[in-house]
Amino acid sequence: MAVVLKCDADELKVGDILSRVSYMKVVADRGTSIRVKNETGYEWDISKDIVSHECHTADHFTEEEAVTRSRLAEILTDEVRDDAFTVQFSKQATSKKAQEVMDQALKDGALLEGKGRKRKLKELADACLGGT
Repeated sequence: MAVVLKCDADELKVGDILSRVSYMKVVADRGTSIRVKNETGYEWDISKDIVSHECHTADHFTEEEAVTRSRLAEILTDEVRDDAFTVQFSKQATSKKAQEVMDQALKDGALLEGKGRKRKLKELADACLGGT
């Protein structure tokens, strides 16, 4: 694949403004730097200091949030922009899935009287509503 240059670095002068959006995959850890490869296959080393200050990652996050599809659309449209992110979808709960979970619980004796029944019922409700 031929490399297409975005600008002529020899023509840059102090005060010129540069911008860059690049999605990279880490291919090696080199101590104080990491080796990355972008979506076109170009590889280079980048210092960990620059990575820490300039890069987002889809796999490191501080919170997990369950949202509706409408809210997800807002987040993707208004907030994410060019940042890398991870989305985990759960299957939508259906009455068929709930019936399967209930049938299995009855078969396994999970709804019988006894110690832990309340906890078992909560787990059963979560399984029905979560669509897992």
